[in-house]
Amino acid sequence: LWEALLKERDAAKDPTPWVFFSTHPPTKERVATLNRLANEFADKHKSEIIGKEPYLATVGPWRGMLLRDELQQRQFARSQVLLDRLLGGNTRPGEFYYFQGELHRLRGEEGNEEQAKAAYHKALQYEDVPTEAYRELGLLYLRSGQNEQAQTFLRRYIQLKPQAKDRAMISTYLDTIEGSTD
Repeated sequence: LWEALLKERDAAKDPTPWVFFSTHPPTKERVATLNRLANEFADKHKSEIIGKEPYLATVGPWRGMLLRDELQQRQFARSQVLLDRLLGGNTRPGEFYYFQGELHRLRGEEGNEEQAKAAYHKALQYEDVPTEAYRELGLLYLRSGQNEQAQTFLRRYIQLKPQAKDRAMISTYLDTIEGSTD
């Protein structure tokens, strides 16, 4: 965990020191000590429950909110390090690829729109994909004038989430698309 925090810190372009790193012992010593203690603990407790499943079950309901908050900080390099680590964990790939798409969409630099589309499409390959991936793909296709694709994804979003708070807005987009094809 400490090493993951270090990678996030190093990826961030914010020179403000993190409170986690301002106490002693020095960071390299702390990482070495924590790794040694973790290995000793693992050796002694191999037959016990590690706690991954209970942890994931506890964090699960909050994960989307936490990842949205992370992206709202607009520290995209740091967020990318976090998403890379989460994607390497082999849990919830649909959700994490969706947030990878969100990272690219929000960053808004040249080439990010295509990267966002690719990440959303990858997210759709998994059962745990948030329904919002369909909406975001539809909106990206709509912005780029690809109305047929936009219509497909926006309709699917409404089918999967008929009580969506943004249903009226999405329906207006769909009406506009259908009106432009007459």
